[in-house]
Amino acid sequence: MNQVIPETVSAMQEQMEITLETVLSRLENDSEILGYTLGNDELLLWPFLRHSILIQLVYYNQGITWTPDARPLSTGEKIRNLFHAIVHSPFRLIFERKKILYFNSGTGNYLVDGVFHNRLVDDFYFTFPNDSALIESLRNGRVSFPRNHGNVYTHLGFKVATKIMAPFYSSKNDRKTLESFYNFLRLRLNELPVKASTWQSISSMLQQDFTFLQVEYRIFSWFLKKVKPRLLIIEDAFHGYCAHLVKAASHLDIPVAEFQHGTINSKHLAYNYGHALNTSTEFALYNPGIFLSYGPFWTKGIRNPAINVSIGNPFISKQLIKNNDTVNKRVLILSAGVSEDKIHSLVKKLLDLNSLKDFTISLRLHPLEDNLAGKYDNLISNRFQLDSESTIFESLGKSSIVFSEYSTAAFDALMFGKPVMLYKTEMVKMATEAELELFRCFTLEELSDDFIINSMQSDDRNLNDVCDKNWEINFKNFINKYLNS
Repeated sequence: MNQVIPETVSAMQEQMEITLETVLSRLENDSEILGYTLGNDELLLWPFLRHSILIQLVYYNQGITWTPDARPLSTGEKIRNLFHAIVHSPFRLIFERKKILYFNSGTGNYLVDGVFHNRLVDDFYFTFPNDSALIESLRNGRVSFPRNHGNVYTHLGFKVATKIMAPFYSSKNDRKTLESFYNFLRLRLNELPVKASTWQSISSMLQQDFTFLQVEYRIFSWFLKKVKPRLLIIEDAFHGYCAHLVKAASHLDIPVAEFQHGTINSKHLAYNYGHALNTSTEFALYNPGIFLSYGPFWTKGIRNPAINVSIGNPFISKQLIKNNDTVNKRVLILSAGVSEDKIHSLVKKLLDLNSLKDFTISLRLHPLEDNLAGKYDNLISNRFQLDSESTIFESLGKSSIVFSEYSTAAFDALMFGKPVMLYKTEMVKMATEAELELFRCFTLEELSDDFIINSMQSDDRNLNDVCDKNWEINFKNFINKYLNS
């Protein structure tokens, strides 16, 4: 964008903290932000950029960042991706007509005996296998095949079709709209201490070519008209990255749901809107109308107009039933992929504590941290190792104590009845008081032998509000409304 960006913020601005509330009050308490549209179809701009821009303003501006897996694709991997984009093209569903379509990421995939499973979707899928199909996006830029069932298609097929069709798409020039939108953001957020680097990142977002998004919207619309599904269940739908898919479904009166797959609360950027967006029927077309939660604990205080349906978490419920692992003197550390240096310091501190001298210590890296394993090579010993279990639940079953950053995995550990100690890194800013009360919280300075000894008792609280155990009955009741309509 053409505007000069100041290198520093004023002293008054530095005293202000950028929170979700401060940003929403400036951007979403009136409907002006919905006045910026893209292309001939006049797609709203804000739904697509909202989550990415809020991450820049609220998290990155405070130094909270995630570490992506940056490994480049080899030539062989690129060829493999293209092969599966053809062989497992979602356009095959035009002839197979499934009633329930899951649009999921590959992040939840894990390998068992050379075959990929998905811990987020598979249990839902196998409840109605004849009526369902998965359309899966890439995991770290790579397809995940072979699979444990034959109804998995790759979202890459849509990307390939979009790239082929884009040169033939003629649309109005959106550059003036994007520049006006950038100036709108600068004006509305002028009093907040937004770093120059944050504005530069937002400016870069708005420099991208949105033609692909508009072409993919038309492909989605055509695809859904042909397949005629009765329900879409989309991972991360509230994040807006597939808002054009949701809009295409809404236009055809196809209901859209999102299943919970992580922690959410009143501080979550994706699930809480300002007043004008909460009441906007137009904005609602770009977001799922139904949220399938683990339990009512998670939806307290959430501010969006979706209908909340308590389902449960099938994967963890099944793991709890079959959990008969022998608990060892084993400490498990769970990384959230944010605080690399602090996790490294935690490992060293735990190795030095006398109360844990008879324990082995395992660190389970976040799925996005696969490229960081080498950072811990100098600590590997007969007492410390990187966790190698195929799923986190196998790791939990074999551990007696858990240390974790604020993350979904910390709540999974609670469900296993483990004593869970919550490490107060940058991630704790995302937690609510109600969530923190479930854990024994500590800073590195507070971590001591006395703290460990006093925290080692197991937890036998009733956590059904956190994870409804009757997931299968709940899910069948929900789905049958659409199958029988």
